Amino acid sequence: MRPGSGHTQETTPVAAEKPTSGPGAPAVKRISVKPGQVVTAIGDIHGDLTALRGALKLASAIDEKDQWIGGDGIVVLTGDYLDRGDDEKAIWDLLLALQGQGETTGGAVFPLIGNHEMLNAQGDFDSVSMRGKLAFNEKGLTRRQLFAPGGRLALLLATRKVTLVIGRTVFVHGGITTTQVRRGLDELNLAAAGFLEGKRPSLDFDVNTMLWMRHYSNGVPSAEICEELAATLRLLDADRMVVGHTPQRTINAACDGRAWRIDVGLSRHYGSNGPEVLVIKDNRVKVLR
Repeated sequence: MRPGSGHTQETTPVAAEKPTSGPGAPAVKRISVKPGQVVTAIGDIHGDLTALRGALKLASAIDEKDQWIGGDGIVVLTGDYLDRGDDEKAIWDLLLALQGQGETTGGAVFPLIGNHEMLNAQGDFDSVSMRGKLAFNEKGLTRRQLFAPGGRLALLLATRKVTLVIGRTVFVHGGITTTQVRRGLDELNLAAAGFLEGKRPSLDFDVNTMLWMRHYSNGVPSAEICEELAATLRLLDADRMVVGHTPQRTINAACDGRAWRIDVGLSRHYGSNGPEVLVIKDNRVKVLR
């Protein structure tokens, strides 16, 4: 999220987007879930380790020593774990550790790429704290060099996705429309990875839309917006989309439960709200507070 910033990303309104021809959409790779397997979604953390720990403990994913106890559970962070706060390096290291620990028990941790992760790769550090600017410096390399496309941390980011489909739920930082689905979500993930790896000169518009759009998150979406969301989910054969990016007073649903908005300002920068997490089990959704 980035309210109140002078650096905003403009995206084309849904009604003005021009989908590619044809009603179909490329098949998207999805992660299947077993009966009883729990999927937990966590919103924007923004450099606050206490907020991340609180959310993970609420989800029964870690113990008091920050060790994975989530079994075969799946945890998805919808992006923006970087910027704003001072704890970015500790968060980065904890997420890497949990990704490895989760795999050993049949679980998984998926930190998605948000607009703030991508801003770091694009060389925009306006939202980085003073401590954050120094935290990632290593072996004579600056944060800017490490996160620049092809840099060590950018290559780690390239292993993460912009969007992920787990069971019948789509996860993304900003949002997805039929335009992106018809191009292919797997192709867009590859496009983001290619940029981070230094193999593509720039991000295309569709990837930026997925990181920055607020159509499904601002207030009460219009009927037109909800129809677009419903069409998007039909193309993806999914029931709901989970998004962060736009602060809410509490986790809530819009468009008849098709959009779940989970950015509740967990970090100190936004008021230390929560903790709150979204839990999906056997395709049923509930909020833990």
